[in-house]
Amino acid sequence: MPEIYQYEPASFRVGDTVKWILDVSSDFSTSEYTLTYTFFNSSSSFTAQGEAYTEYSYLITISASDSSKLTAGEYSYVAQLSNDEDVYTVSTGTVTVLPAPASGVDGRSHVKKVLDALETAIEGRATRTDLEYQIGDKRIRHMSAGELYQAWRKYKSLYEQELSAERVAKGLKPLNKIYTRFSR
Repeated sequence: MPEIYQYEPASFRVGDTVKWILDVSSDFSTSEYTLTYTFFNSSSSFTAQGEAYTEYSYLITISASDSSKLTAGEYSYVAQLSNDEDVYTVSTGTVTVLPAPASGVDGRSHVKKVLDALETAIEGRATRTDLEYQIGDKRIRHMSAGELYQAWRKYKSLYEQELSAERVAKGLKPLNKIYTRFSR
């Protein structure tokens, strides 16, 4: 059975079918109001219609064919209920549309890309183009071994923070907690 979220998803992948439920107050019966989600960013926009799920909730579906037309990126959204006379905004937020797995897009974060480039340079197996990687105002090719190690430590720490945040988002324990037990 496909998952139906009980709230707007924080992210989904291009080409995925996405479904969620929006509960509204008893002032907005599904028989009297139409629900429309408008998603937008600086380069594109799209809409998704809600259909009656219960008397006071809507099921919103973005089909696989519709999501496959999207460009990966962050979108803002506005959910509005409307009838012949009135329009009410009932939800706003952001959602991240992730690239499709087969799109050939490098899905690593900036921090992970820099960390990988630093590790390649430290291991001495960097190609000429790897050596041209720029971090702020420094180029890896012009960094001393000490500067490389210092930058590596910084980016390793930032990457571990990213991993910990991902674990917390999935409901798991963060990586940076140390648990102790005291006994007599």
